[in-house]
Amino acid sequence: MASPAAGRLQRAGSSASRNGVRRVSRSTLRIDREHHIEALKRLIDGRGANRFFDKAMILLTRHWAETPWSGRAELLQAADWLMRVGADFHE
Repeated sequence: MASPAAGRLQRAGSSASRNGVRRVSRSTLRIDREHHIEALKRLIDGRGANRFFDKAMILLTRHWAETPWSGRAELLQAADWLMRVGADFHE
């Protein structure tokens, strides 16, 4: 479940910050965050909650507000990874 922002982060020709992460507009980050939250809710409804889904939701809610815009694309990537791992996780 790759995020739209993740694809844009890898697009050639876009400007890169010092840490190598491509710049993405704030509106794109907001939209991608909402898409992640909706996808996460669907995963929880279909598979049940687990610690990976819980952590992804925390990244997208609690930590989102306290993270500067420059780090929010990385939060989306981390949440995406947690969602993929959580989807394959069986307790």
